[in-house]
Amino acid sequence: MPDYHSSRLRAGRHSEVGLVYAITKCCAGRSQFLASGPTGAQSAQVIASTIENMDARGIWQPYGLVVMPDHVHMVVKLGKGTLSDAVKAFSTFTSGRINRLLNRRGPLWQAGFYDQALRGEKTLGAYLEYMLMNPVRAGLVESPQDWPYSVFDVRPRPLSTVTFEALRRQEAAPTTNEGAQA
Repeated sequence: MPDYHSSRLRAGRHSEVGLVYAITKCCAGRSQFLASGPTGAQSAQVIASTIENMDARGIWQPYGLVVMPDHVHMVVKLGKGTLSDAVKAFSTFTSGRINRLLNRRGPLWQAGFYDQALRGEKTLGAYLEYMLMNPVRAGLVESPQDWPYSVFDVRPRPLSTVTFEALRRQEAAPTTNEGAQA
């Protein structure tokens, strides 16, 4: 039986600099290592700061992030290299830091990741909405604004400066290039 979480699933696929990707990375065994318990906020901060560091290094530009207890959703625009290399760097760095926070050893993340190239503003908006509602669908909060481990912005900048109110204002603004490539 194939290993559906294996990086071998990505064989034959390619990534392209400049495209926007939705990425889902799951914890090993779907264990709830993230965004829960006494170290949840610290784990989420490690993830956000790693994404910001990779943005500063030109690897990718973040558009959105949701840290769930057992997985992470992010939308990024690939800046250089391959998506596989970027996710590997993200996984390696966050794994070491979060394992130290949790005083544990062993794999933090499942092998491999899920990705989808997002083309056009409608597709990007639909996926960001999906991410935003993920904590609500999981029964963790009643409103997406109540989940403390989500940040969004379709104009990449440091994640720590993004607010839900800014996202709502931006969504309410009319767009003139609705079918443009993201």
